[in-house]
Amino acid sequence: MSANGVNAQGTAYQRTKYMAEEYLKTTGLDWTIFRPSVIFGDPRGRTEFATRLYREILCSPLPAPLFFKGLLHNRAGSFTLSPVHAGDVARVTVRSLADATAVGRIDEIGGPEALTWKEVLRRIADATEKPLLALPAPVWGVRSAAALLDRFALFPITQEQLDMLMAGNTCDSRALFERYGLEPQRFDPDSLGYLVSGRRASAAAPG
Repeated sequence: MSANGVNAQGTAYQRTKYMAEEYLKTTGLDWTIFRPSVIFGDPRGRTEFATRLYREILCSPLPAPLFFKGLLHNRAGSFTLSPVHAGDVARVTVRSLADATAVGRIDEIGGPEALTWKEVLRRIADATEKPLLALPAPVWGVRSAAALLDRFALFPITQEQLDMLMAGNTCDSRALFERYGLEPQRFDPDSLGYLVSGRRASAAAPG
């Protein structure tokens, strides 16, 4: 399991994923490499993509940041992602084990839609019935703040995470899902229902 956007000259995260892929190829094992886009799905007590955005952005008293490069904010929050459900990643992985043609193949796994950052936040807001107040946020300002504060756990994003986010994270996986007879789940209120159930469970907990 690697990651979409691996890059030998990228961030530390991207470089380590690339190095792991290259090492695997030297082992003599039969291998298949999957590169998923951002993964969402019920974290079962852990933290994943949509849960973090809900807790750290939508539940924040501050407006949601619509990141943009340069000085003009007319395209704020327009970079795109292909969120893919954890269950779909698991099903593709399991079915590949019985597929001899998967050996030696590298496949990207993304959801059925390329969504802008603003649309991702909008869908999480719709799923949780939270109001979405968003404002343009210049990357240079956020990056400067991250340079000083990303060493602290309370700061929501690191410089490298911001760089990867702004680069986008999309892929077209229609052929892969068709190969295994799967219909990928959309990033919508139905598939994001765990955010609401998790919130209700927390509210009902004693204490």
